[in-house]
Amino acid sequence: MPSLEIREVETYKVYLYNSTSTNYDYEIRLVLKPTSTAGSHIVQIVFPEIVPDDYVNIGPTFTHVKMPVSQFDRMYHLLQTENPAYFQASEEGTNRTVLLTSASEEVGEGPQDSNATP
Repeated sequence: MPSLEIREVETYKVYLYNSTSTNYDYEIRLVLKPTSTAGSHIVQIVFPEIVPDDYVNIGPTFTHVKMPVSQFDRMYHLLQTENPAYFQASEEGTNRTVLLTSASEEVGEGPQDSNATP
């Protein structure tokens, strides 16, 4: 049951496809920072219309993830606006988990919502 411990994203790259050879149009490729116990790790996240049950495949240096296409904008926005960003993945039997998150922030750190009521 492989898992990829939570690691900081070092860099990312976005790909937009129009190809008959893939079943997805969007890809985000992450390079995770090395740790004291593991070297850098590459994560390929693709966004097909239909996501299979085995949507996470974790290897020693490369992880392949399939996420719903509806998640592309959210993941891309988080990578664009948050620093640092972190990634984690696990496969435990039929349970699979993928996490992209930011570091902790102070309350009220983002832009003020002009529509909020006091």
